[in-house]
Amino acid sequence: MIEVGELLSGRYFISGNIGRGGMANVFLAKDVILDREVAIKVLRLENNKDKNAALRFEREARAVTELVHPNIVSIYDVGDDGEHKYIVMEYVRGMDLKKFIKMNYPIPYNQVIDIMLQLLAAIQTAHANHIIHRDIKPQNILINESGQVKITDFGIAVAPNEVSLTQTNSMVGSVHYLSPEQARGETASMQSDIYACGIILYEMLTGRLPFDGESAVNIALKHFQEAIPSVREIDGFIPQALENVVLKATAKNPGNRYPTVYDMAADLATTLSKERQGELRYDGHEDNSQLINIDPSKPTLLNNTKVHAAPVDGAIDPEWETPGDSRIMEFGNDKKKKKKTVLIVALLAALVVILGFIYMLSSVHLNGDVKVPNVIGDNQTTAVAKLRKVNLKYKVLKVEDDSAEKDKVFKTDPEKGSTVKENSRVTLYISKGGEQIEIGDYVGRDTAFAKDDLKLKGIKEENIEFIDTVDDSAAVGIIVKQTPKGGGKVDGATGKIKIYVSSGKEGIVLPDFVGQTVADAKSALSSLGFKGQVNISEEYSETVPEGKIIKQSPEKDAKVDPDKGVVLLHVSKGSEYVTMLDFTGMSYAEAQKFCNENGLNASKDNGQYSNTMTQGYVLASNPGNGAKVKRGAPIVFTLSNGPAPQPSSSSSSSSSSSSSSAQESSTTADTAAH
Repeated sequence: MIEVGELLSGRYFISGNIGRGGMANVFLAKDVILDREVAIKVLRLENNKDKNAALRFEREARAVTELVHPNIVSIYDVGDDGEHKYIVMEYVRGMDLKKFIKMNYPIPYNQVIDIMLQLLAAIQTAHANHIIHRDIKPQNILINESGQVKITDFGIAVAPNEVSLTQTNSMVGSVHYLSPEQARGETASMQSDIYACGIILYEMLTGRLPFDGESAVNIALKHFQEAIPSVREIDGFIPQALENVVLKATAKNPGNRYPTVYDMAADLATTLSKERQGELRYDGHEDNSQLINIDPSKPTLLNNTKVHAAPVDGAIDPEWETPGDSRIMEFGNDKKKKKKTVLIVALLAALVVILGFIYMLSSVHLNGDVKVPNVIGDNQTTAVAKLRKVNLKYKVLKVEDDSAEKDKVFKTDPEKGSTVKENSRVTLYISKGGEQIEIGDYVGRDTAFAKDDLKLKGIKEENIEFIDTVDDSAAVGIIVKQTPKGGGKVDGATGKIKIYVSSGKEGIVLPDFVGQTVADAKSALSSLGFKGQVNISEEYSETVPEGKIIKQSPEKDAKVDPDKGVVLLHVSKGSEYVTMLDFTGMSYAEAQKFCNENGLNASKDNGQYSNTMTQGYVLASNPGNGAKVKRGAPIVFTLSNGPAPQPSSSSSSSSSSSSSSAQESSTTADTAAH
């Protein structure tokens, strides 16, 4: 079993827990070679013998290593240390989309579209590589601190021609995002991923799921038996073009959905454009005569919808101000009267539009332009007074918000500074305070697990206090007490949590080992009574001499358990570069020995004749004397081949005779010339 403090495969220092799944555990770790944080998914030991689990784990590694895209979590390494199969992945600091929706709803439409386009770009890459994800859900979509989307968990991804890992009559994937064909047990296709994207888009726009039920089977049945609820029934200001993307992506028949993810992205990208205002409602049929033309600037008044209108003078109607929700509509479930009242409601809606248009024309010359005052941070009374001062009306929506102070305005629509007509209505978003969040029982867990779990639940990091406490019965770093206890609730915005963490026995304070040898460090630890584990990681250093300690973990002055503590020492292997010597006059064996000792690759060329250097000895090297070369580099030596060979005696005599004859000829010619 992997433990915090363990060095996996001699490279990955396990520093905490990130999460636990049905098949594998995910740990936060540090790659001590590349000095970066990573996430490591480790297959549980009990699943090593499960062929399906092992195959699914290997399939995820194989699938994602083929996918390189900024919106897909990167795979750095895949390994097996003999006992544990693991995948080393990019560590994404942030939260999953499920939590993001919970914390940020209502989400501006342009931000919803941006998130979806990033998600679709990632899925498009997977589909282009013939990989179907099959388990697209907000929990598998991460958003980092800069707003970048990263999709992960390809554990049940499959190529269209691969054999599925599912058994007969079983369903793979999360039932809330399951396509109708998957719910019927049919093979998943690229359109199945598109369906899941449509459900996610629905959830981002409405803050809720389209189908829910008492059991997974009940929810699955709804996916292929019931029409998806209208997002405009929940938020009537959603443009019809945007709802049409939801409707087309979640069509029951895969053939009526977008043919590709690219087509869905192209359609989604233009939904807020002026050209698509007044678009007809998509119904998936060729007969467009049954489509209803809806004014996108007005809430949709559908049957069985109870609307509480705000009083004209801006006073708050307690019934209209819907507690716990940021919407102004409440909905029933009576469907029997729907067909009988659609025509009446449509006529009423048209009448409202006409009357509104007439009112607008009559007041255009009566109302001047004013700017929306800044009321952010004000209480309701102060904010209302500021609005009335500039002849603006208002409506109040009280919503849960973890980031805003209770009973204070944290947002307005239109935004502060916007130019509007007098007597326009401004929506005041007032915080009801943070959500009451139930915290887990972390006693017996490590601090990394508790911190990550609390952050995922929405607890602010500054409201979590970790307190070291001496405890002989628990290992260092293990939680021994917490306030409130597990199961207690705290305010998501202001709730304070105290976590008491064991420092083991009266922990020993680590000295500063930097610059010392490993032997010196071990001797110092021994003298302090340390009987725990000392791990060594070697690396090159241009500043710290070979054999000396570069850094340590934990750092100096930290306390460690003398019996169970783990200390990691990073030790210098010296410079990664070697300064070349003057090898002239050395034997090749001596030069080769120097290269072997310093990690260089020695070789020799064809050599040169030399009357001054003994055969087999070095005349020159490349690179030459004084050059700095990286370990592992090739070094080529030029050796002496001894003196150049001399001509034979017969050749010499013949040469002399020829020379004499040539001289005589030259003399004769010279005499004749004169």
